[in-house]
Amino acid sequence: MTLGSSKHRAIDRDEVESGGGRRRRELGVPEVLYLRVRRELTPVLSKGARKKLYRSFRVEFDRKGGLVGFRRRFGVRPVHVEMGEAVERVAERMRKLEAVWRHVAQDEEIRGGEPVVRGTRIPAYLLAELAEEGATRKELLEDSPALTPETLEAALIYAKTHPRRGRKPKMPPWRRPVTA
Repeated sequence: MTLGSSKHRAIDRDEVESGGGRRRRELGVPEVLYLRVRRELTPVLSKGARKKLYRSFRVEFDRKGGLVGFRRRFGVRPVHVEMGEAVERVAERMRKLEAVWRHVAQDEEIRGGEPVVRGTRIPAYLLAELAEEGATRKELLEDSPALTPETLEAALIYAKTHPRRGRKPKMPPWRRPVTA
């Protein structure tokens, strides 16, 4: 999952736990669910009540072993939280992320470990950059016959959810837009 600044702050304040250590921050399903509903609950629940709600999400997720059978209603007195819609949206997004890994590969032997569309040498980040610059999906598919609509979508989702580390490189002067 792409981590925005609010997610990083939640990790830094120990509001949620992240996997992968300090350098690589990854969120699991209970954390994503909690952050999804936290926006709406922040004005209503105290910090302690939000912490209790997050712990109950983790316990429920571990007990059920996933989202199947995940309880849809949680109570933190005096508030009850309905989780039906949030659980469904998070489950759908997690399914999409799992599909990404079927279509995007990282191998040190291929382009030095850069993420590529599986079975090709087409970099996921290159496709995302071209799409950002205005290339349509149709154009990208026509230019790369090895891609299917599904693999293109997976590469674009991968690039969005796994941004490159570090600063964005400056655009060379010959590629900068001309201003009059």
